[in-house]
Amino acid sequence: MTSRTAAQAAALSAALGCAVAPEPAAAVHGGCINTCWRWETARGPVFVKIADRKRLPMLEAERDGLLELRTAQAVRVPEPLAVGNGEGGAYLVLEWIDGNVGTRSASVTASSES
Repeated sequence: MTSRTAAQAAALSAALGCAVAPEPAAAVHGGCINTCWRWETARGPVFVKIADRKRLPMLEAERDGLLELRTAQAVRVPEPLAVGNGEGGAYLVLEWIDGNVGTRSASVTASSES
């Protein structure tokens, strides 16, 4: 574990108000300008996007956009759980959504295309 990872884990724990694993569980695809992780917490896994500290306004805008999308209740949108700056960089923490879960409409569309 690096000191940067330990600092990020401490920042996430403080922001979420629960215990956070000292290291992320796995790297996750999430774009080319940020690093994304699945991170285990006492409440279950979360999606964590980490960027340079100067990119905090970008992550705050992403959080705000996700909150707006959630109000429409038209598609499944992850719940933003925390955003801030830690010693390891700016972070955005989102509810973990298992990527293997589909919807009925998605499966109907897929079967009708075959």
